[in-house]
Amino acid sequence: MFSQRKWLRVITALIFVVMLTGCVNASMHVTVNWDGSGSYEVKITANELIANQFYDIIDRLEQQGYTVKEVTEGEEKGWIATKEVDSVADEPPMIDLGEEAGSALHFFQNRTASTSSQQYATKDPSFTDLGEGVKMENNLFTTSITFDDQVDLTSLSDTEGELGGLGDLVFNQVNLDFILTLPLAADDHNATKVSEDGRTLTWELKPGEINPIQVTLDIPNILTWGIILLVVFIMIVALIVYLVLRRRKKKDSKPSPNPSSKQNDEFNWD
Repeated sequence: MFSQRKWLRVITALIFVVMLTGCVNASMHVTVNWDGSGSYEVKITANELIANQFYDIIDRLEQQGYTVKEVTEGEEKGWIATKEVDSVADEPPMIDLGEEAGSALHFFQNRTASTSSQQYATKDPSFTDLGEGVKMENNLFTTSITFDDQVDLTSLSDTEGELGGLGDLVFNQVNLDFILTLPLAADDHNATKVSEDGRTLTWELKPGEINPIQVTLDIPNILTWGIILLVVFIMIVALIVYLVLRRRKKKDSKPSPNPSSKQNDEFNWD
């Protein structure tokens, strides 16, 4: 049977859930272009009580070269931070985005933990390892790029059951999406959603779980196809030259009519 203190914590948690229904909606959108450049977008919206806690994150993003603007969507407020990079490989997005997303979710985690005597894990969700799972395989006609990694959000869970399962209910109010837009459609992936053209993939990350992210992209081998096109072009030119020379040779070898024979024919006809 629950003690009075236990009931108080449960009721407090229920009130907190009601107050912060749909409290945090966060997304990270990475766009990769053909030339290797890209753009990053961090978006977080929440009710005003939570949104006001993110200004320190905004300052850090601006110091890292992001352009930040505030947004209002219905009853939710928040901000969008964007950044353009010349090379996604040289400046991976997760170095910047991991810290910020972790801080935002960690704030929500601490607020929830305050409704209970239990101390939740202080480890932020792990985004910083993303980027180490990239593998490239060069084949004759294509180059296969495989991204196989995971986002660890196991720290966002009521592991001890101190809130009688309400902790997970609270954490589930955090909607976190990772969005990846590629220059061409992915050949294989485990994304939750995919755009009609197959270029934009969305993963709905679940708090309290390890979320795998897998993408395989086959890019045409420009060198191989370039050589093939060059050989085909040379063959076409050679065929045209051969046909022209053959036609000229036939024309030159054709016997010309005899003038005297023509005159005799005319005389005999008369």
